[in-house]
Amino acid sequence: MSSFAPEWIFNLCSGMIATEFISKNTTLPAISKKYSECISKEYNEIDPALFEEAAEQYILMLNELEVGDESFNYLTGFCCYKINFVNPKTKRNLTGLFSKDLKGTTTPGYNVNYAKKAFKAYIFAMRSGQMQLAPPGWAIEKDISVELLKDVAAQDVGIESLFN
Repeated sequence: MSSFAPEWIFNLCSGMIATEFISKNTTLPAISKKYSECISKEYNEIDPALFEEAAEQYILMLNELEVGDESFNYLTGFCCYKINFVNPKTKRNLTGLFSKDLKGTTTPGYNVNYAKKAFKAYIFAMRSGQMQLAPPGWAIEKDISVELLKDVAAQDVGIESLFN
C-alpha cells in the first residue's frame, strides 16, 4: 500500500529547500528535485514543482516582511520547530515503538496553501514571543533523527542537477 508523506514533513522539506536556496549557490528546481527523490524512497513521490512553490512562498513572505539577512534564521527556526514540535505546546515524538509522526497517510494532507499558513503561523508566534528562533549553531543535519532527511540535508546538489 502506498502512502503519502505527513504534512509536517512536506512543510519541513519546503523550509529546508528555502534554507538551502538562500544559503547556497544553486537553484530552487535542483534542490526541490533532490528532496523529491529523497522523499520517494519512503513515501509517494512529491512533485518537485510543489516543493519549489512552497519554498518560494516562504521566501516571498520573508521578503514582504523585509527581514533581509535574518531570513536564514527565520527559516532554520521554522525547520527546528517542525522537527521538534507538533504545536507550540506539544513536543514531537520521532523515536520509539509508538511514534506515529513518521507514518504515511492514505491521501496527501499537504499542499502549498497549508504550508504557507504553517510558515505564517510560525512567524506570527515567533514575533509575538510564543516561539523562538533555532538555537545558535543549530543545524538540521545534526538535530533531525529521521535518517532519510538527515542524509538529504547533508547532501549537496551536484553541478549536473543545475542543467536538468
